[in-house]
Amino acid sequence: MKNFFDETTHQLLNCMGSYVYIVDAKTYELLFVNDRIIAECGENDELIGQPCWKVLQRGQDRPCDFCQVHTLRNAPEKSISWQNRNTLTGKYYRNMTTLLEYAPGRSAYVQNSVDITDLVEKELEELRIARDSAEKANRAKSDFLSRMSHEMRTPLNSIIGMTNIAMSTDDDDRRDYCLKRIENASNQLMGVINDILDMSKIEAEKLELSFVEFDFELMIDRIVSITGYEAEKKNQKIRIYTNSDIPRRVIGDEMHLSQILTNILSNAIKFTPEGGNIILNIWQTEALLTADDAILVTFEVIDDGIGISKEQQSHLFDSYDRASLPQVHNQGGSGLGLAISKRLVNMMGGDLEVESSLGTGSTFRFTVQLCVDKSQVDTGKPVLFCSRREDAPLNERLSRLGAKKILLVEDIEVNREIIALFFEETDLHLDFAENGERAVDLFEQNGGRYDLIFMDIQMPVMDGYDAARRIRASNCANAATVPIVAMTANVFKEDVERCLDAGMNGHLGKPVSKDELFEKIIHTLKTN
Repeated sequence: MKNFFDETTHQLLNCMGSYVYIVDAKTYELLFVNDRIIAECGENDELIGQPCWKVLQRGQDRPCDFCQVHTLRNAPEKSISWQNRNTLTGKYYRNMTTLLEYAPGRSAYVQNSVDITDLVEKELEELRIARDSAEKANRAKSDFLSRMSHEMRTPLNSIIGMTNIAMSTDDDDRRDYCLKRIENASNQLMGVINDILDMSKIEAEKLELSFVEFDFELMIDRIVSITGYEAEKKNQKIRIYTNSDIPRRVIGDEMHLSQILTNILSNAIKFTPEGGNIILNIWQTEALLTADDAILVTFEVIDDGIGISKEQQSHLFDSYDRASLPQVHNQGGSGLGLAISKRLVNMMGGDLEVESSLGTGSTFRFTVQLCVDKSQVDTGKPVLFCSRREDAPLNERLSRLGAKKILLVEDIEVNREIIALFFEETDLHLDFAENGERAVDLFEQNGGRYDLIFMDIQMPVMDGYDAARRIRASNCANAATVPIVAMTANVFKEDVERCLDAGMNGHLGKPVSKDELFEKIIHTLKTN
């Protein structure tokens, strides 16, 4: 090999920071090793002439399986880049190997190896962390599914059990007790299902915000009506303060903003003991205005409940971890409310934060951006709510409408029966159609003389979309003006928009309670 390259080349190879060696392509004998290899493997005289696999690998008794000699022989004009782990040094190397002729009929391969151990170990560590994280997430999801199964089966068990008891008793008081328990269990089950669906939409990035103009003060009033009942049962006081800077009418996603506030207030009620106090402060953050027609509104919920430890706060907004927290488990529910709320607040350009410690209560705070029509600004007045809003009884407001004629389009018999029972104590007249085609026929046979149509969507023969379009296109006098409200289990934003595109005026999601149905009737008929 002395004639293979001159002394200068020899010195150059010895000065390289990488590992360089030359091996006879037929015998695998080492013809040259640079000083970097000698430093790790032994003296030069001990290495030259020995099989490379015996010297450079630990415990090897034959050529290495990963040797590239055969590949080089098939393409001698090319160089090959590859990497391996050396069993002698325990290190990882990136190699560049090429084949050349060093004597008549004799060829050798030259290999230059760079130590990439740190890089590989870093990648392996990242893979280990990613694997551990994925395994943790899978365990969390598995635990979550197990818990959700429990949370759904528990109210189902109550519904089925109390139904059996109610059917087998002649005692009216006992039957009323069973029905009340069935109602509570049904509402609990519906809450869990809605949370799971919301989180699925959020994680699939299919949940979209819907911006409409709404009455800000009325929204707050409705939230008090929803949450105040549970607070009154625990003899709690809810005080809600707003300042006069917030316009009465604003533009934003009223539905999801209400969902966020309801979730946070419901948690405050749930984790605040009997006779406790809850405060909702709302103010406009003027210093952070972003545009002439935009305002930033801050919401702050303060309670004097059990509080949250620092360790628990680290999991508070996690989709799956929070459901396993002891206080969530003890109180029931999906445990997804705060995770959903935080995601929604983030989508609205803000962030949901918590300040708390055990035994001192909690403060939840978030800011969202709302828009206003500057030409119609009507700022609200400072308000203080200590209990639920007192309205005229629902039946009284319904009776003021008079004997209206309503068409219910619904293919499921038990659903038609439930709505008919709701209407028994009202002056409203109800006709039924079991599919869209029958609905169109009834509408035209009656000359369009319906005051309101409730339209199911998924039905045989003709679905609700086509039925709505056919009604709008009919020659009846009020075909273009009769209110059509979708009443369907299709409740996502795209479902609502598709109903509106088909010519409907509104949407009511199933399952439907009597109060929700009557409120929708009152609102729709008053509007129209």
